[in-house]
Amino acid sequence: MLALLLALAAPPVALAADSDTGGLLTSHSSDADSTNQKDAAHDILINGMVRYGRMNHGVGLVMMSITNSGRQNHLLSGVSSPVCNSLVARNTDLEMPEHTDDLFTHLALPHGLTMVFSAGGYHLLCREIRQDIAVGAHVPFTFSFLGGSSKTVDFPMVAADDDRPPPTPQSPASTASNPSP
Repeated sequence: MLALLLALAAPPVALAADSDTGGLLTSHSSDADSTNQKDAAHDILINGMVRYGRMNHGVGLVMMSITNSGRQNHLLSGVSSPVCNSLVARNTDLEMPEHTDDLFTHLALPHGLTMVFSAGGYHLLCREIRQDIAVGAHVPFTFSFLGGSSKTVDFPMVAADDDRPPPTPQSPASTASNPSP
């Protein structure tokens, strides 16, 4: 619960309004040059999986855990994947999903904390998922952070009836990019 409160206390940012985002979750902030954010891609460990929807196979439930192992708080400013037409945040228990759609465009990632996004709470919903993704395939997700760094992590695709919880961060295979100074 503390993680959720900290995440909701993130400073507001403006959502990208141009059509170049292709429906992906992105944000813009005037504080993007913050030097405290340069290590975000290195500090953040992410593991997860994508589960085909049980009632609607045109969606994928993205469950994950995110750990900030660094000494600075970081801000997640966007998530994208080439297999999703759009990504939105959802909470299983909330009745008004439009209030959570953009959660992952301004999510505070406090240092020393692991946040878990699972089927029973907040998670990402991959809408209009490509249907040629086989169970067992690896789906790339790119996480962007305030300051311009990003990290791409592959999540395995699992069957609709797979009830495993999301994996916890170990040392996932990922690629990180930092903006040049």
